[in-house]
Amino acid sequence: MKKRDILIIIFIVLLVIYSIAIVTIATNQPVPPGCSNTEFGGTVCLGI
Repeated sequence: MKKRDILIIIFIVLLVIYSIAIVTIATNQPVPPGCSNTEFGGTVCLGI
């Protein structure tokens, strides 16, 4: 794989992550048990 291909894949993954974060902010869901809010407005779950 070329270096450019890897950068494109990383960019797409970041876009997906930001899309999920934006949806989380928009719906303003309560934080599930075992999860915590991040400074970006999303939630991080530890699976506990």
